[in-house]
Amino acid sequence: MLALVFIMISNIRSLITFFSFAAWLFYGLTVLALLVLRFTMREVHRPIKIFILLPVVFMAFSMYLVVIPIVQNPTSEFLYACAFIFGGLVIYVPFVHFRVDRGCCKPVTRSIQCLMEVVPSLYDLDDVSGYQP
Repeated sequence: MLALVFIMISNIRSLITFFSFAAWLFYGLTVLALLVLRFTMREVHRPIKIFILLPVVFMAFSMYLVVIPIVQNPTSEFLYACAFIFGGLVIYVPFVHFRVDRGCCKPVTRSIQCLMEVVPSLYDLDDVSGYQP
C-alpha cells in the first residue's frame, strides 16, 4: 500500500531509490549486529563459522551503498526513508519493547489481521473464538 501511494506521488525511480537505501541500511545494520554478538557472546556455540573479514567487508560495502548516493545526489527520498525508519522506532519502542498497552492494541491488531487476511499470532490463538487446534 505504501509503495502504491509513493508511486502515485512520484515515479518508479524514486521508489527504487527509497527501497535500495532502506534495504542496504538494514543489511549493514544486520551484519553489524552479527559482529557485535560475535565479540560480546564469545562462548555461544555457532553452527556456521565464517572468517571475520567477510562480514566486515560486506558491512563496508553496504554502508558505501547507503552513504555514497546521499553524498553524490542528496534528494528528498533519503529524508523520507529516514523518517519512515525512525517512525517505525517511535511505534516499536513503546508498544513492543516496553509493552505499553492502553487497551487498544489487540482490537487494532485484530482489525489489521482481518483486513490483510492473515492468521492471528500465537498469543491470540487461545482467545480466538471457534479456533480448534
